[in-house]
Amino acid sequence: MARIVDVLPLTPLQEGLLFHARNPDRAPDAYLVQLTVRLDGPLDTDRLRAALACVLRRHPNLRSAFRFRKSGEPVALVPDAVRLPVAERASEPAAVRAFAEAERSERFDLGKPPSIRCTVLTLAPGDHVLLLSCHHILLDGWSMPLLLDEIGMAYSAGGDDQALPAPARFRDYLDWRAAQDTGAAKRAWASALDELDEPTRLTEHVRPGPAARLTRRLDAGVSAALVTMARNAGVTVNTVCQCAFALLLARMTGREDVVFGTTVSGRPPELPDSDRMLGLLINTVPVRIRVPASMPVDELLARVQKEQSTLLGHHHLGLADIQRAAGLGELFDTIFTFQSYPVADRDTRWRDGPRITDVHGVDANHYPVSVTVAPGAEFDLQLVHRIAPEQAGLLLDRLTMVLTAFAEDPQRPAGSVDVVLPDERRRLLADWLDGAPRPRVPFAGPAPIGRPIPGDRVYVLGAGARLLPPGAVGELYLAGDGLARGYAGRPGLTAERFRPDPFGPPGSRMYRTGDLGRWRDDGQLEYLGRTDNQVKVRGFRIELGEIEATLARHPAVDAAAVVVREDVPGDRRLVAYVVAGSGDVTGVHEHLDALLPGYMMPTAIVPLDRLPLLASGKVDRHALPAPGPAADPGSRVPRTETERSVAQVWREVLGTEVVGPDDNFFDLGGHSLLAVRLIERLAAHFEIQLSASVLYAAPTPAGIARLIEAGESGHGPLVPMRQDNDGGPPRLILVHPIGGSTFCYADLAHALPADCSVHGLDAPGLADGTRPLERIEDLAAHYVAALVAAGAHRNCVLAGWSMGGTIAYEMAERIRRIIGAAPPVVLIDTHLRLGIDPGASDAELITVFADDWGRAAGRALAPDAAALAGLSPAERLDLLVDRARSLGILEPDAPAEYVRRRFEVFKAHARALLDHRAHQDHQGRVRMIAAQDSVRQDPSHGWSAVAGAEFDVRIVPGDHYGLLGGREVVDELGAALDWLRS
Repeated sequence: MARIVDVLPLTPLQEGLLFHARNPDRAPDAYLVQLTVRLDGPLDTDRLRAALACVLRRHPNLRSAFRFRKSGEPVALVPDAVRLPVAERASEPAAVRAFAEAERSERFDLGKPPSIRCTVLTLAPGDHVLLLSCHHILLDGWSMPLLLDEIGMAYSAGGDDQALPAPARFRDYLDWRAAQDTGAAKRAWASALDELDEPTRLTEHVRPGPAARLTRRLDAGVSAALVTMARNAGVTVNTVCQCAFALLLARMTGREDVVFGTTVSGRPPELPDSDRMLGLLINTVPVRIRVPASMPVDELLARVQKEQSTLLGHHHLGLADIQRAAGLGELFDTIFTFQSYPVADRDTRWRDGPRITDVHGVDANHYPVSVTVAPGAEFDLQLVHRIAPEQAGLLLDRLTMVLTAFAEDPQRPAGSVDVVLPDERRRLLADWLDGAPRPRVPFAGPAPIGRPIPGDRVYVLGAGARLLPPGAVGELYLAGDGLARGYAGRPGLTAERFRPDPFGPPGSRMYRTGDLGRWRDDGQLEYLGRTDNQVKVRGFRIELGEIEATLARHPAVDAAAVVVREDVPGDRRLVAYVVAGSGDVTGVHEHLDALLPGYMMPTAIVPLDRLPLLASGKVDRHALPAPGPAADPGSRVPRTETERSVAQVWREVLGTEVVGPDDNFFDLGGHSLLAVRLIERLAAHFEIQLSASVLYAAPTPAGIARLIEAGESGHGPLVPMRQDNDGGPPRLILVHPIGGSTFCYADLAHALPADCSVHGLDAPGLADGTRPLERIEDLAAHYVAALVAAGAHRNCVLAGWSMGGTIAYEMAERIRRIIGAAPPVVLIDTHLRLGIDPGASDAELITVFADDWGRAAGRALAPDAAALAGLSPAERLDLLVDRARSLGILEPDAPAEYVRRRFEVFKAHARALLDHRAHQDHQGRVRMIAAQDSVRQDPSHGWSAVAGAEFDVRIVPGDHYGLLGGREVVDELGAALDWLRS
């Protein structure tokens, strides 16, 4: 490469594209953009080469080579000069499209500039096609027409830079972006996405291979009416189209609160000449729209315009940071864009050269569904998709239907807008009766699978009892000959469940089943669970019926029910109730543990003589008793006042009536969040700072009482979390995350295979008399010394969640230097670089600390950094302590010193991560377990650039804060331990 004259930082979108470009296979790159330009007249290809060289001189960023530094940081290296060849080919007009597609299938090596190709196809004398292909990492859709204008100006000037106006510099944009208030942007997006409980996913089945394209043209009258509608409502046409798409998404997903992505120009009006810059300035941001069925369309437009306008100043924030602020991982799988960028002039003549007669562009993205609306006398709707062709056509037809309904009546309620096409309506309401059933077939009741039986009807309805089209999720309603008259003697329940049937004969009724489902394209009904039986616990959506069905498979269980209880405020947990048959139910817990992921495990299993029932025969879930295990008949009474006091705290925290001094915390339904609460309560009661990790070694009131009486806190780096019979290898060493404690691994440690020992490593600084370490290297050295002293550094696997993975990776290298071989490392959703501003103030760091603490506890704890800015450090902590207490995260009498110490550890670890650079070319096995919802562009979270040849990635369900409760992480760690046995 030529001499490097500049090094440019990458935007977040460029970083993601660089990762995608490193795909080792030779599949076509989805991020290649292209212009096909028809030229009429004489074309001097030497002059064209001079023009292209001129453009590359004027815009240094177009000469960039994209590389990773040794630290793992991606950068753009700008050489002083590169050569852009111009290929010349003779072609037939009919072959141009195929040639363009073949050109797009050729990948770029982004490390070898320029990432632009130029081909001239000569169709006949004076008739040419100019193909400009480049990687999206260089240019966005806005820039492509500007590039063509630049080439035309340079061609007309004979490639003379001095004859052209000064160019707009991409470097100015990068400087502007670096000066923006990232903290304020994150807070704005977190507020905009607050209380969003799940992503919006339109499709579950993505078709492999290249994307297909489909277009529709909106009627000129409808297009004009939409423009008038926007003007009368005081909103943009973009807002009108976004609301129409949101309404369609709401109907298709069965939700009123939906999110999709949109592409913004990224060209701030306050930055001079930003509209003339060549580069990748666009950004993808989420659009959240709530679509109440009763709200008139024009009111919906006004509300959405107001909500979106508050975010205009924060469009520079990368999508990964926005999604991290929302805490849900990937928020959407659809993109909707209103095309507002410049369009190349189709009637421009270059001086002493040809005239442009036609321009066609191909843009790039990886989403399975991407809709673009191009305004004009007749709006053009384009769908780029990787879904089934028939679904794609229906999607555009339904969008056209919604836009037309908006134009016809802007005052109509949103719930009255129909999305069912006439052909679909005829199919949904068709009479299914085509013969009598055979006498041998029993009809004992409705089963929401397949098709309705003859004489009956099934509807899938959304909000406002509107029919939903195939593929959309809604509630199932039954109607027809088999419908009951109601609930005998229960007029209230009858009125609630039996509704007038708007689709049947006059006077007919339909029954609201409470089941969720959708019609498949083949006319079959797909059952998706119960509306009243899906719950969310610690960030996981759980089907209670699945747990009940698993319980019922145990041979000793005659009946079972599972509910979510909150007997202790702030502690939502699963409780199972079982009625035993003739067998022994003592093995039920082990039965569930073998078949369910950790996040679906009940914290208590309560045996009953019978389940309480309603008159309908269904379980009366409100009558199920709170779990309160009686003491073991062989249990002793407390021997000391300390044992008695500790047992009392146990009862208060666990919400149980009786606790014996030898009862195990985990057997009574304790988990990691309750453990922290327990330790806080004990600290306040006994004025001693205990480590939460002491519950591994002393999980009973008697054990804790002995520690308190001896004045021992249990603090120390190496924590025995669980040992097999002989306490020997193989060992799993779990390193703490940024908070410093390993108690987040409590449930995980108990779910791991029984034939291994599990140890944790807690951070210095959490206990009195210790200080936090501020370098990753120092933490790793401290922990390796503890392992060597205990003889635990051989035949082990090192693993860590989040920051813990970074420390484990550094520890493995230090152990390699001692024994000659690095132990295997498992990174559990660990990012190579910390997503915190290196210049963050203490006020901003305490907000990040509170956000991390709150997410782990399932609460929105973080205060606004602006509210903290004018406070002293002590006042900031007092404010945080008050918020934590009010939300039930912190015990009312827990000392503020406990929070101060946690924050100091968090702050030291954040600084350590920001200053750390992981070693390259690791000599040992490394596996990344990535949470599916936290994967944006790079499933390796940056580690593939440094972790060596034996690195691989496993993606598991869940988000960053919930994946430790999943069975998949247990399985992956078990597989890593198998590496030691093989």
